[in-house]
Amino acid sequence: MKVLTISEEGKVTGREGRWILVYLDGSEESRKVIEAAAQIAKEDGLSLALLTVLKRNLRIPDDFRKYVESEKFVDPAGYLYYRFVGESMLAPYKDILHEQGVPYEIFVEMGDKKERIESLARTLRPHKIVMSLNGMKTRSPLQFFRRAATLNVNCPITIIP
Repeated sequence: MKVLTISEEGKVTGREGRWILVYLDGSEESRKVIEAAAQIAKEDGLSLALLTVLKRNLRIPDDFRKYVESEKFVDPAGYLYYRFVGESMLAPYKDILHEQGVPYEIFVEMGDKKERIESLARTLRPHKIVMSLNGMKTRSPLQFFRRAATLNVNCPITIIP
């Protein structure tokens, strides 16, 4: 895997448009999304940026806090716990990509899903975004397309049903 390099101006250097931003939420549809994104990446010679967004209200178990304190980690327990949960959720997809030889980076974000997708898209400047219908949870397909259309990104969005 290559390391993402960000310039002093906050712009990704040397890799613009070489990414497919893949939003994964751990749903059943996410497996279809990762397989489709991997196929596109292989065909076009691109890398994947795997993104999951966690809600900030996850309760950090007391045992985890005690472990972090006893091991004297530099990072706070909250950050480490969210990172652990996000990476655990993405682990099955990493295995699929390893088997297929597709390069990827992992991004675990916290907060509002739409905001975090847009923020990472501004940073990475991906070739496209791949996500499932479930990625923009709505009650009707019409609402979904309205929400997807409100994503303020400068690239196409591929929806995997």
